[in-house]
Amino acid sequence: MKKKFDIRFTYIRIIACMAVVLLHTLFVSFTLYQQTISPADYKVTQSIVHNLMWAVPAFVMVTGALLLNPARKVSFKKLFTVYIRRVLVALVIGCVAFRIIDAIWNHEPFSGKIIGEGFKNIVTGQTWGHMWYLYLLIGLYLLMPFYKKIAEHCTNRELYYLLAVYFVFESLLLLFNMTNTTVAFYIHVSSIYPFYLFAGYVLNNENRPHAGIFTLVFIAATVLLVLLTIVRIDGSHDKLETLFGYSSPVVVFQALGFFGMMLGARELKSNRITAVLKDIDNASFGIYLLHLGFVRWLLRYRGWNPYENKMLFIAVFLIAFFGSYLIVTAFKHVMATLKSKRGVS
Repeated sequence: MKKKFDIRFTYIRIIACMAVVLLHTLFVSFTLYQQTISPADYKVTQSIVHNLMWAVPAFVMVTGALLLNPARKVSFKKLFTVYIRRVLVALVIGCVAFRIIDAIWNHEPFSGKIIGEGFKNIVTGQTWGHMWYLYLLIGLYLLMPFYKKIAEHCTNRELYYLLAVYFVFESLLLLFNMTNTTVAFYIHVSSIYPFYLFAGYVLNNENRPHAGIFTLVFIAATVLLVLLTIVRIDGSHDKLETLFGYSSPVVVFQALGFFGMMLGARELKSNRITAVLKDIDNASFGIYLLHLGFVRWLLRYRGWNPYENKMLFIAVFLIAFFGSYLIVTAFKHVMATLKSKRGVS
């Protein structure tokens, strides 16, 4: 059995989580204040945002590396009572809570209608933007038994073939959208995310990836995205937006470069640092769920404008990340205490 780079997955999840918080800090700032910022600030913001799109694919690749491993048994009971249940609970609580928070912040009269709208939002997805990731997870989890069978019984050559097919049809062919050309060929898969799932598994199955090569891929993709962003803005080439989404070939290679680079990195030797990182890693899902509340509150409702004082970008990021971390940690402590008391009684 090949060694699982568990601590590297911790590195990946923490860095990806920080990237998501930074992305939303910049994106919300830009959305609120784009009419008043300078052309230079416009380009810098968009360049950084476009260069953080690898974060969610990195999360999906970690999921693939861990759950598609044949040695990791995932029964239907565990699938529904652990993995799917966890996401559904977060989705239900999040959609209702976020609708209530919006009502409070917007000074809406409170009524049962607001609660009903929160539950309706669970179905329609008309909630805070970052919640789309939970729907993505549910879709992947529901098909996980079949993905695992593919991973377990396919040879490496067959898996690379599968990745090639996914990449061609869910990434490369989408580039024809920039030319207003309709492509008749398609496969019966609606998104790029299964590609990332299997890519994480395949890369983790390889011998320790060569960090240098993947670092060069990551850097090259990053530079290319910056150049494409400048061309997009200076030339008003709206169709280039296709190159900045999760299906973009450039983003695909950037995500693969980051993932391979991290798998090939050396582990930290400090047990104390490792313990801290694991603690943050264990809170990463909660940080993802909560951070946007801090970002929206500070930037929209408190009126912080980071373009007037660039240090506010750092402040919002730190408050959102570590504020969410503290809430998650406190919640886990309370739940552990209650569980302990129930066990004693």
